[in-house]
Amino acid sequence: MGSDECIACAKKLTVSFVQSCAPNYACECGFPLDEDSVRKILGIEIEAPDTAPSKPPPVVASAVNECPSCGVGYPPTQKALWEKGICYACGGDLLKKYDGPTFEQMHGQIVHGRVVAKVVGGDFDGETIELFSTAKSDFGKKDIIEQLGEFDGVEKISRSHLKIVEDNIKGRRVIDAGSMNGSIPDTIHLNTGGEIKLAGVLTINIPSPEKQGTDEFPHSPDPLPDPEIPPISVPDSVPPPPPPPQEKKKGPPPPPDYIPPSDGMEAKDGSIVARVTEGLMADKIFRISVPSIIGREDFRESLGEFDGLGMISAHHLKITHVVTTGGPRCVSIRDADSTNGSIPEEVVILDNKGRDTDQMMIAGALSLELSFGSHLPEQPPEAPSLESALDILSDVEESDSDATMCTIEVVDASGNTADSAQLKLDNGLQIGRPELMEWFGDFDGAGSISRIHLSFESKDDGVWVIKDAGSSNGTSPAEATLSPDGSSVELRVADSITLSISLDG
Repeated sequence: MGSDECIACAKKLTVSFVQSCAPNYACECGFPLDEDSVRKILGIEIEAPDTAPSKPPPVVASAVNECPSCGVGYPPTQKALWEKGICYACGGDLLKKYDGPTFEQMHGQIVHGRVVAKVVGGDFDGETIELFSTAKSDFGKKDIIEQLGEFDGVEKISRSHLKIVEDNIKGRRVIDAGSMNGSIPDTIHLNTGGEIKLAGVLTINIPSPEKQGTDEFPHSPDPLPDPEIPPISVPDSVPPPPPPPQEKKKGPPPPPDYIPPSDGMEAKDGSIVARVTEGLMADKIFRISVPSIIGREDFRESLGEFDGLGMISAHHLKITHVVTTGGPRCVSIRDADSTNGSIPEEVVILDNKGRDTDQMMIAGALSLELSFGSHLPEQPPEAPSLESALDILSDVEESDSDATMCTIEVVDASGNTADSAQLKLDNGLQIGRPELMEWFGDFDGAGSISRIHLSFESKDDGVWVIKDAGSSNGTSPAEATLSPDGSSVELRVADSITLSISLDG
């Protein structure tokens, strides 16, 4: 079956890249491209047509030898690699001429023992440090400080910066563990070793397997702890297997008025807390599911309409678990190649009893504080309840004699289903799309009106001021005065409906 990636180095196979590999169609890493993938990407028919095409189809290189350990093929163009005798994918002995331990066997010893590296340059040039062992498969800031001590820039290295992984195709590798400031390069193959720079502040040299444990790269003489194996208890009767978990919806499902529970992040499905730190929605709190990919509609669902919402991409952030060994839970929030970006492009937060937070600016429009914990302040109280302040004439009970009422009439709106409504005013009252649609139906252009669009403010002598409440599409005029003399004002709201508003006598 074809693939859109090179199975050796996972490079994305685009039309232009595949065309550049002609005529032998071998990847930059030297691995032959899958023949079916080349035909699919270039649109080449499997069987030749009856009439000869104007241009001959490309010649796809076929493997003449295969590694006996992992099955990776070597075409004629890779004869030199084959004769070298060591598989670049798994480290196996291609020609079975070597009587000593294979690279695969040596890798097994390394992964189940210790992996060390040497510092290159700086104050610690030549120092040997341990990266991984039987009991530890990740490496970060704490390990560096324990072995080298504090130094300028060490704070840029993440708590979990590198980890060791393996698969049947690419073999065992050291990779960046989703760190905040990255690694260059982000992958080192244990077959060959190499230099890797952590967060731009520390360069280490990981040796090839045959050099591990030598005088140049000595291992610690301390014995490694035995891996902990939990006791196994066999019940008298085996219960039926639990039902499969239901698939979670992406994005932040709770409404904007959701208040995080006091016990923090104890839900088994996992989520993080986001708090808005700037602007009109400052201190608004909502939750984001882990894992998920969220974007414009998810923020609209959790926060409603706000200025700059259109700057957020449909798929803006990717939230994933970061796998660590023996440490707290760790979540990565990374920009999902959005149009307007995020600053920084990735933050990694830890489940540290509610004490670890990170800031992230989304598309220059929304500033968030992200956390695992329950230390964030509770959701601030909402504006005065519209359910108690707003009444439609047909449903309203007789209002208090001292309440200030106003009448709102439609001057111009296509598709409206009512001509007027009555509103009981309260200082600080805010209305928007939900209220106007409740009164006048789903009129044309209602979606362009913000969730909170207009605000009412009481002045002396019975005068009220109507203002635009920071809406996305504005109000014309942006401010108007209601006098108790019975005169009315006209407002064009988001260029979709014109309202005439007057105080009742």
